[in-house]
Amino acid sequence: DSLTLDGHEQPRLDIPHLEITPGRTAVMGASGAGKTSLLNLLVGFETPDHGQLINQIPRSSDRLPLFWIPPDGGLWPHATVAGHLRAIMPDGDQRLSVDERLAVFDLTDRATARPGQLSAGERSRLAAARGLAAEAGVLVADEPLVHVDPARLESDWNTLVDDTRHHHTSLVFSTHSPEQVLRHADRVVVLAQGKVIAQGDVASLYHQPP
Repeated sequence: DSLTLDGHEQPRLDIPHLEITPGRTAVMGASGAGKTSLLNLLVGFETPDHGQLINQIPRSSDRLPLFWIPPDGGLWPHATVAGHLRAIMPDGDQRLSVDERLAVFDLTDRATARPGQLSAGERSRLAAARGLAAEAGVLVADEPLVHVDPARLESDWNTLVDDTRHHHTSLVFSTHSPEQVLRHADRVVVLAQGKVIAQGDVASLYHQPP
């Protein structure tokens, strides 16, 4: 509510009111629209200069409330691919094993490699695999899978979205691609120059844009 994030010449964000509900929400806009700034606020990496941000994510003793995939993936240079998943996976008999999660993203052969030994696409896939492995209440992903080869991109997106549905994880992701919004989001927030120019149900906005 009445939220602003200051910038050099104009606010990076100026949002009178925005509500992000459970489910799959896309934050769409061109480069510089304010997508990363908004996600940074949602995860607490930055704080608003003015206004109020209210977090109503349900708390649970056996589940992380939120996990973040930052734009650079946020990988740990010293940890192996498998180590990234082992460090974050919760205990429990229902979860997939490390090997199963690596196989889904075609990372089995890279299990002992470290981020510096991976291609950009492999790093993107590892960041997504680790995000899913956390099984958090909300997964916030800034341009996920952006470096993945186009030949496998849709398959990896389906894995990301289907896994969040299966584990009742809400997904908030930023993108500049209308195709990813139409295929994978229930709701969309459209940003331009730090302002929300449209928000709502994806299908409704597609057929009746402002």
